[in-house]
Amino acid sequence: MPKRLSVKTETSVIQGITDTLLPTIQLRDLYTEVFFNLMLFMFYFVVMSIQFQTYVSYTTSTAVAAQALPPKNGVEFMEWLQAMVLDVWNDPECGDNVCQPPVEFASYGRFGCKSDCGEDPEVSTVVLYFQVDFQMTENQSRVR
Repeated sequence: MPKRLSVKTETSVIQGITDTLLPTIQLRDLYTEVFFNLMLFMFYFVVMSIQFQTYVSYTTSTAVAAQALPPKNGVEFMEWLQAMVLDVWNDPECGDNVCQPPVEFASYGRFGCKSDCGEDPEVSTVVLYFQVDFQMTENQSRVR
């Protein structure tokens, strides 16, 4: 019959096994957490890839870059700069039969551009009359 260990010896054996296995268990938990975070990132990436219209974004950005990036030649650069200033940073003129929001908007009263955008159909005239009574009662006239 095998010899039974003492309680003190059993406790030290269990503590030794626990001390040996604890780093392994912690490492397993860390790998599990990294795996699930990686899966979450991949799911997020797939959903964003499905929602993002890559071709539309590419065509838009290349068209903007073709117009916005200046040429390397000095003469062409000045022509490009002048075209950019005239085309991009111009103030819209009221009366050119083109309504250019947000600077031009439907007119109401003296505001807006009536010739380009027309009149705002949802404007109504409101007249307010005020009547004020400056009389004080005896209780209100006391200074506290």
